[in-house]
Amino acid sequence: MICPRILRILTSSIVLLILAACAGPAWQPVSGDYYIEESYAIIHSDSLQIALKPRAYRGSYQDANTRYFPVYIKVSNSSQSRITLLPNSLVILADGKQYDPIPLDYVLARLRDQIYFDNWQEPFSEDPLITENRERDLDQYYELMGEYFNFGELLPSASKEGFLFYPLAAGRADSLSIDAWGHLVHFTRK
Repeated sequence: MICPRILRILTSSIVLLILAACAGPAWQPVSGDYYIEESYAIIHSDSLQIALKPRAYRGSYQDANTRYFPVYIKVSNSSQSRITLLPNSLVILADGKQYDPIPLDYVLARLRDQIYFDNWQEPFSEDPLITENRERDLDQYYELMGEYFNFGELLPSASKEGFLFYPLAAGRADSLSIDAWGHLVHFTRK
């Protein structure tokens, strides 16, 4: 007779192995006119250092990985001037199509709608479990706001980092290129 605790551990282990086997291959940068370090493509220009990589969103809003194609970006200003970072400066090219980043407002609206519909039956309930779920959902919302890459002015010697989300179709290709401020970086699945 198998102890219930051992049975739970075995079941959990099998589920984790299956999930690991089903996980898609990771994106790796292809050699080019940029550096590669720890699977990140790193671009150096006169005024910017840009590190980027398609990578799963690791925050609490895990639906982001099934709804969007996330890319992690870090940009540092090495000049003595302010630099304006525009949203159309980071586009993905895959299978002959161009994909622009999905605006934060859209991503947050979709999450807000999900939160609303999850709690639509009991919007004013004081049940502790429902209240805890609402607080968790709000934490996801604000966490996503903080983790999204914000465009705008970048001060001298400062950096910005975060995630951009693209349509899922961009990540279905076997290879893709990211145009980051005029520098083309190539990635392939490994």
